[in-house]
Amino acid sequence: MQRQRRGTVLPTLGVCLISLFGFVGLAIDLGMMAVARTECQNAADAAALVGARNLNNQDNSVDTNRANAIAAARSAARANAHLSSYIQDADIAAIVAGQYTYNTTTQRFAVSYPPAIAAGDSWSAIHVQLATTPPTYFMRVMGVTTMPTGAIATAVHRPRDMAFALDFTGSMGWSSPLNWPYMNGPPGSPVPIPTEGLMNPDPAYPKFGHYSRYTFYQTSATDNSGSGAASSSIAARPNPLQMKGNASDSQGTYYPTNITMTTNGGPPIIEDFLTAPGDPSSVGSSTPVNNAFKMWSPAQTSPGDPSSLTPPTYDYSGYNAITAACPAPSNFDVQSDSPIAYVGDRWPRIDGTRGNQSTAWSTAGASSFTDNGVYTLKQFLGYDTPATRDLTVITLPGGAKATTLLAGGNTRDGGDSDANYYDAIWEKYGYDLDVAFLQAQAAFANKTVKLLAGSTFQGFSMGPGYWGKTFFIWPP
Repeated sequence: MQRQRRGTVLPTLGVCLISLFGFVGLAIDLGMMAVARTECQNAADAAALVGARNLNNQDNSVDTNRANAIAAARSAARANAHLSSYIQDADIAAIVAGQYTYNTTTQRFAVSYPPAIAAGDSWSAIHVQLATTPPTYFMRVMGVTTMPTGAIATAVHRPRDMAFALDFTGSMGWSSPLNWPYMNGPPGSPVPIPTEGLMNPDPAYPKFGHYSRYTFYQTSATDNSGSGAASSSIAARPNPLQMKGNASDSQGTYYPTNITMTTNGGPPIIEDFLTAPGDPSSVGSSTPVNNAFKMWSPAQTSPGDPSSLTPPTYDYSGYNAITAACPAPSNFDVQSDSPIAYVGDRWPRIDGTRGNQSTAWSTAGASSFTDNGVYTLKQFLGYDTPATRDLTVITLPGGAKATTLLAGGNTRDGGDSDANYYDAIWEKYGYDLDVAFLQAQAAFANKTVKLLAGSTFQGFSMGPGYWGKTFFIWPP
């Protein structure tokens, strides 16, 4: 029979209570650590998001606004509660900017943290790391006074592939077409002839040579019937290079388009095209790009008025056609030297010159033109009537007779029509020939060929604004 022992419960309970209080204290302290960890994560998330939102490439930003973004992230972290206090600077282990880019090897987007970025790149990520050491309450009796915790957060600007759907159908397209078309030919044509003109209201277009006739055409309304362009009245014909009026057909109405100048439709679309210099195979995401057509920015002297389709004016001082050809000075429209000296070859005139600016390129009557620019070689050389020329009386530079330019003992050139006209001296010297000097010599009797001093044929004629270099071959 077992003997009963009194007074054993109380010691056993005392020993168990020590362990029980230890586990209760551990549960409370672990719970407080979990709360501290959650608050740290909230603070890190908020700081990373605020920092990433402050990264930008606005005009006044430096280094993608990185310094301000990091400062904003730090302030956001400190604004978050942490147990009975707030996050302190000592709790912020790190705030750094990074780049969120596509890794072609792993075929994934990833964040990297370079010390600096290349020109043209941007910071696109903010990384925040917090580290805190909240105190314990009950675990102190076990010698544990703190329980370190923390959190990490990264916020990024995620790259997006964007596609723009431009609706050119119906009424959505009538401020977008670059041209006004009509498909009907002139009265009496057996089949419709496609004919069109620009819907650009910009007055900067070539007005020299054969382009000069368009200055007498109207710019207030197009004609998609074909009768206007074929009208015997010059003033009734629509200008194919400038249009300030609307164009209507059975589908709707076309409006002047902002090709090279600002209109109610928006700023010039020619300034939206970018290009990267160098070999296309070496172009990457960090390659700097330039405007493809607006190669420099002349100083604006007047702003213009889009509502009245009046373009701005500019000061083109310092223009250099080699380094920045477009936009070119507006006075290039008539190949004038004022205020900026013309660049390129001038269209020939009927007096044999290529630099005469004292007379207009064309004058117009009610239904006909008088041109001062020439259209055939016979006009330019002064042989507007069928004739042949005796080369035995013409001496070339150096003393040789002009007959040396012809083979087979021939002594005459010329021709009785534009189709068979041939000029041996022109074929030899081309644009280096002083044609005005030749025109002044009646019948070329016992005369000497003269070359222009310092004149070199450049092979192009520069247009105004964004028309660029016109590589036409003259004479036709």
